[in-house]
Amino acid sequence: VIFKNKVLVTLLFLGFIFQVMDNQIAYYLSLLYYDLFEEKSYELLGFLRTENTIIAIVFLYAIKKYLTLFKELNIALIGGIFLFVGYVLLSALQVEMLLYGAMFIASIGEILLFPALQGISANFIPPQFRGRYASLANICGTAGGMLAVVFMLLHPLNSPQIVTVIYIILGLLTIRAIIKLRVQIQSK
Repeated sequence: VIFKNKVLVTLLFLGFIFQVMDNQIAYYLSLLYYDLFEEKSYELLGFLRTENTIIAIVFLYAIKKYLTLFKELNIALIGGIFLFVGYVLLSALQVEMLLYGAMFIASIGEILLFPALQGISANFIPPQFRGRYASLANICGTAGGMLAVVFMLLHPLNSPQIVTVIYIILGLLTIRAIIKLRVQIQSK
């Protein structure tokens, strides 16, 4: 029954993609940064992760009352764009200071996208299917995390451009899915 509901299937897909991207800093990007910055990469990764956490706390606290003024689908779309622009920059840039800016953009996207998807899920999942949906969402998230590990197999190719192109494709698929979700929800 859940797979017949296009809104829920789209939400599962978006959760899957979100987890693929959320795990990139721990897997593929950590290898890339080690190649670029060697021992200094550990410090860089620590700062990038800390920046992500601080931005999440401060930004969300600062703007949470304003987020209610906008539709969740618009927030999700803007968040998706920011998330993927940030990750494309994280994979393409090779200057440490610019990576901090890229993480800032990705973090803002993450803060906007994930809560918006949770809100949409809460509004459109029939109560009798919430347990099943939560189980499937967990499975999709785990599968997304496992797919993120596969990106490490691309590292020996020594071609960050391939991963950057994959990030762009995933970003375009995400934006398309959010726009499709908007149409699906408006037709209900």
